[in-house]
Amino acid sequence: MQLSQQITLANFTDVTTDVMQQLGESPTALKLKYKEQFNPPPNIVANMQKLSSKLDMVAMKMKAAGYGFDITSGYRCERLNTAVGGKKNSAHVRGLAADIRFTSQQHTKDLINALIAAGFKRIGLGSSFIHADVDSTLPHPACWLYSTKFKTPEWLAAWEKDIEGQLKN
Repeated sequence: MQLSQQITLANFTDVTTDVMQQLGESPTALKLKYKEQFNPPPNIVANMQKLSSKLDMVAMKMKAAGYGFDITSGYRCERLNTAVGGKKNSAHVRGLAADIRFTSQQHTKDLINALIAAGFKRIGLGSSFIHADVDSTLPHPACWLYSTKFKTPEWLAAWEKDIEGQLKN
């Protein structure tokens, strides 16, 4: 992996802190006063750190390419997961998933390539986000589309089979 010369150890530390912080943030949980969201048990924190270590590489690549890196949903306590309509067996509840906002087709393509290069084997394609998780208890490799509330745009849905093929390599 070749990193941009702009990235230094200080940049890496900033990215690591930022990613881990984003994984635990939730304006919805704050609004609903779900205190357990902000005090996850040690096993969840360990899972979040495992996820963060992979996402750090992705965030560095995205920032070096001039993109932002915005996690819209990371860890979710069970009540928050229910409130946002998450699946009962969601990797978010175990601290093993993140939804990452994309802003354009090129940004999305670069984000997916960075996720695959970092070793992610589970990728969901949403309306304005890419779901990435490292939950080995769920089927993998896997690529899926969201069909209801977060309907995948047609241009992104067209990439599903190609992404699925790349995940299998």
